[in-house]
Amino acid sequence: MDAQIALVLLTDGIANGAIYVLIALGTVLIFSVTRVIFVPFGDIAALTALTVAALQLGRLPGTIWLVMVLAGTAVAMELGVAVRKRQFRGLPVALVSYAVLPLAPVGVAAGLASSGLGLPQLGQMLLALALVLPVAPLLNRVVFEPLESASVLVLLIVSVALHFATSGLALLFFGPEGFRNEALSDAAIRLGDITITAQVLLMVTAAAALSGAWQLSADRRGRRSRRRAGKLRFFLEQLVQGEYCFRDSDSRAALALACQPAA
Repeated sequence: MDAQIALVLLTDGIANGAIYVLIALGTVLIFSVTRVIFVPFGDIAALTALTVAALQLGRLPGTIWLVMVLAGTAVAMELGVAVRKRQFRGLPVALVSYAVLPLAPVGVAAGLASSGLGLPQLGQMLLALALVLPVAPLLNRVVFEPLESASVLVLLIVSVALHFATSGLALLFFGPEGFRNEALSDAAIRLGDITITAQVLLMVTAAAALSGAWQLSADRRGRRSRRRAGKLRFFLEQLVQGEYCFRDSDSRAALALACQPAA
């Protein structure tokens, strides 16, 4: 292997690494909020790319069938809960969230496919995002909300099973053949014998920017946690020493209103 091949492999490795970084950030963000190690996150990202490819070829994306099945199941579950508890006040909001909003882009995609009309590349990307975006909330309602009291291990097992199910459905909807999407830009930079496309630079830039934003957010949360821990430690020290300190919670300066020894 000469230096040129090594540089080509290095460029491809950086591009693939940027994709994995984006997927890892999404997985960590979901886990920090829901306690779910959402393994199908990469499958949903792949569904987005496959949906864009289907739109570029003028086909009806198979994603619509997944969205329709999940939306129907979620609506049926909401209706069952409302009837069982005899509480129908929140039903309109649930119908809008789990039926109207997810199925609106499905209708748009079906109309475009039946009429033979095409969209520009930006429109195809936005429509693909609108089709795939409801998948994760619908999966959460159908699969994970009934298991909200389960342990992290059980949620992980369910998430892995969901990964295999999503991969199989994608294979069923789009077939085993591969697709090659149109590039966002034909611009490229040549460094000697190596060509770096604008799309690779965009992926690496997005991964670096989002990683930096996540690190800044984590540092800010860490500083807040340390400040709360310091206040708690000070309170415990005062409590052990036999003093009770009352401070004005509304005052930013935390002015001491009273501090008296314990009787």
